[in-house]
Amino acid sequence: MSFISEMLIWLSPMDSLNAPVLLLVGLALLAVGGNYVVPATISLGRALSISPIVISIIVIAGGTSAPELLVSLQAALGGSTEIAIGNVIGSNMANMILVIGLSVLFANFHLDAPMASRNAIIMLGFSLFTGLCLLLFDGISWMSAFILLAASCLYIWHLISRASTTQEMADDTPSDSMILSVTMLLAAISLLIIGADLVVEGGVMLASQAGLSEAVIGLSIIAIGTSLPEIVAVVASVMQRRSDVAIGNIIGSNIFNLGIILGLTGIITPLPRGTDFSSATIICFMLVSCVLTALILRKTTLKRPIAIVFIGFYFSFLNLQF
Repeated sequence: MSFISEMLIWLSPMDSLNAPVLLLVGLALLAVGGNYVVPATISLGRALSISPIVISIIVIAGGTSAPELLVSLQAALGGSTEIAIGNVIGSNMANMILVIGLSVLFANFHLDAPMASRNAIIMLGFSLFTGLCLLLFDGISWMSAFILLAASCLYIWHLISRASTTQEMADDTPSDSMILSVTMLLAAISLLIIGADLVVEGGVMLASQAGLSEAVIGLSIIAIGTSLPEIVAVVASVMQRRSDVAIGNIIGSNIFNLGIILGLTGIITPLPRGTDFSSATIICFMLVSCVLTALILRKTTLKRPIAIVFIGFYFSFLNLQF
């Protein structure tokens, strides 16, 4: 439990109020952070003369993936490997269909951002490799984890090196604009992470009291909770008509989750699949990854009818876990 969660619980000593207090405060912080994350991303991209999609993949996706990393490491070190794997797979499923579905409810989602196709194919490679490891080898071995981690590091290096070779710094850029942009972006991401942490704490309290299994908690409550930074950031991006930032956040977050989080966690401790983690869950994850990649390659514009399909499929996926 985080320090902030403990402080809020101390301020609200009645057990029946702990979860609602955490949830409400967390949602408020998410709203504030989401309001500033997109303008800060665009501002930083202009200051560095780098495409906003690169900023969103590296900075926003990396920052908003911090909750998944902490949850997975804590769960794996505590022996709850099903939560560690379920958190990552569930978060990626939420990113691909729940996040996009909710975003499309507010505005059309144009999947035609520059560089999106290449990065979507890389995301698909990570997804298929992870899914096949879980299906064929019943978990993430040390070698599989090393491959995931090494591949993600190479991917990040490629993005940074490509951005640095193509950027053209403007001479008239104010010297403090980049500092202000970085500060604003880090503050917004911090609010998203803290808000998500509080929501997760409240959700886990309620789920544990309801007697849900570790696999279900990992794939649903924790996965959705740790995906809240991505949900808020993507919805805010779409509403502000910055689909490039939204796509970069989704792709980058999925790659970070699979490469950095599963890779790092699997190197520290083996990650067996467990008995509660069905093959149908993994197959659904791989199929959704293929569908999203195909939509991005076709540069599809997603409209509200698609939102109903995506959200409905997500909750059907969750129903498989119960």
